[in-house]
Amino acid sequence: MSDANLNDPQIAADYDLIYADWDAQVDRLVQIMNGHLPVVPDGTLLDCTCGSGLSLDAAHTIGWAVTGADSSPAMLQRARRRLPDVEYKTIDVRSLGQVFDARFDAVISVGNALPMLSRGQLPMALQAMRGCLKGGGALMVAIRDFSERIKSGVWRDDPVARVQARFVYQGGESIVYALDISDSSGERTHELTLHPISPLALEAAVLAAGFRVTRTSRTGGRVVIAATAI
Repeated sequence: MSDANLNDPQIAADYDLIYADWDAQVDRLVQIMNGHLPVVPDGTLLDCTCGSGLSLDAAHTIGWAVTGADSSPAMLQRARRRLPDVEYKTIDVRSLGQVFDARFDAVISVGNALPMLSRGQLPMALQAMRGCLKGGGALMVAIRDFSERIKSGVWRDDPVARVQARFVYQGGESIVYALDISDSSGERTHELTLHPISPLALEAAVLAAGFRVTRTSRTGGRVVIAATAI
């Protein structure tokens, strides 16, 4: 099975089924952001891999003036329904410089977008993120913690849907992240190929992209790195 087409509105909707309680997930990210992002009055923030808007919603909740970007127009459409007054751009994280200059106080990436990049593309993405920041601006990256084997499990099981995540390891090079969905429309499976990024490799790439790391932590199954543009 090939990777899921995240440009397909129905597949984008299926990935949103992960969130049985959207507000609870936003609250968890708010807690992470409060510990890893500075307080900047009237600060501007770019969520450069915003997907359907979860981390964008969290940043907006704590007072950032947010802008959302993602390579999937279908995901952005879902984000736009949640936060209609936000500016959105359809752009790949590696190409941010085509539409953004160094105008933001903070740039974030939360979720699978960076591990979904092809091998060797992480430095390009981080350099593009650095190019969107003012001098001294803040970076926050939160990805799955690949330092331990990720267990499969049921992420949702209620009257709306049953959603199970499976992680199939293919040597040390890649992980197939499979989402099994059962709801009133039937049963289906979507797959994405992830390329594990170790915490040390992520920190090294952040440093090489022109940042000073200010905090590294593991929380809620994520590795979170906070850094300052230098």
